Amino acid sequence: MKIRQFRRLLGIVVFVSILFFISLGTRIFAATSFGTYLGQFNTVAAFSNGSASYYSSISNFMADGFYTGVKWQCVEFVRRYYYTIFNTRLSNSAAGDAGTWYPNASALGLTAYQNGQSTSAPQVGDILCSTTHIAIIKRISGNKVYTAQQNVSQDSSDLDKQLTLSVSGGKYTLSGGYGTLQGWLRKQVSSGQSGSYWHPDGSLLVDSVGTVWLVQNGKRRAIPSDWVFASNGFTWYRLIRSTAQELSCIPTDANLSQTSISRLVSAPSGTTYMLTDKGYKRGFASADVFSGLGYSWSEVTPITTSELAAYPDDPVAPVLTSPLPDGTLIQASGSTTIYVITNGKKRGITSASAFQALGYDWNRIVVLPATLTEPAAVPPNVTVAPEANPVPVIVTAVPPAVGPFAGEIPVMIGAVFGAPPKNSDMFAAVAAAPG
Repeated sequence: MKIRQFRRLLGIVVFVSILFFISLGTRIFAATSFGTYLGQFNTVAAFSNGSASYYSSISNFMADGFYTGVKWQCVEFVRRYYYTIFNTRLSNSAAGDAGTWYPNASALGLTAYQNGQSTSAPQVGDILCSTTHIAIIKRISGNKVYTAQQNVSQDSSDLDKQLTLSVSGGKYTLSGGYGTLQGWLRKQVSSGQSGSYWHPDGSLLVDSVGTVWLVQNGKRRAIPSDWVFASNGFTWYRLIRSTAQELSCIPTDANLSQTSISRLVSAPSGTTYMLTDKGYKRGFASADVFSGLGYSWSEVTPITTSELAAYPDDPVAPVLTSPLPDGTLIQASGSTTIYVITNGKKRGITSASAFQALGYDWNRIVVLPATLTEPAAVPPNVTVAPEANPVPVIVTAVPPAVGPFAGEIPVMIGAVFGAPPKNSDMFAAVAAAPG
């Protein structure tokens, strides 16, 4: 009898404990009200839909009138992301609900890669598609793939959902997520032709035989495989075709490898650092810079003060201040000045001819919302070297207020959302890492 009572009492305790932890988890990751700002990836904000089943019937438009979808559905976030980062308009007439995107990839102007059958690994910026949901792939680390989206949990975890990646017989399979995973979609672009002997850190150069090189700390590192390319967070739209003469002016360094992926650590002071494969540390200026670059808080491990002391500050970039990756072209809304992000800061491009000589594409410029504080500048600005002298020429002028050359596509100006929230709501409010 006593044993029976003990078992009954034990069962009650276990049941109450489960309810307590469920309640605790609910409080930590409580769903937010409709329209609440949840965070951002590459400066593109995500908002709460209130609940996954809610349909607001409120249309969202960009400043130029482009329709991104109904607030704040998953498809709305993806359209707004591609509009902002890739300057690409994914038409609602080509694909509406999430389940229609993968089968209508060609109508969207995208290439489809079937889950479990594709020999091309998913990469940052791809659209992950299922029968019920779509999301943006934001980071690949080992066998983990992280995504950013709207309308799942209605909290900050929507910017950091995790899936598992496996490869068998050279074919990649993603598991987890929502609905039946169909595959991933990718925007195909042709790389620009460079005519410059100088390229900023973060540039991705491709030679005549197809080898891709990363410019890092003034040297070039070969990227030996598609998987190494994807697992280091690169995207093909950033590639720039370079001549043998150009590449000969940039010293070589060790090949990049999967083990080159940086380690993320948290110091006792609370500061988060990236430990590079070169033995340096780079601090993150804020939680928004960390999440904007696509990193996941689940990857951060603690480090002691004495361990951290073994890593000197990176002499090139001791602190990262930009939520956009190196090599990104940016332009402030309403401004004619174009910058390239390098080592977490921006460098001005002095003219349209310099822009073209560097192999950049006018369609690849990210127009920052007026509410976003721009990354710190790196004075003086730089331009390309003259052909006879393969050394960077330092200048102090900013790009002139002129448009691109005749026949080129002009830069599109516009805010990221129709009614952007205040800067304090979007960025300054995030003071520490979630969890």
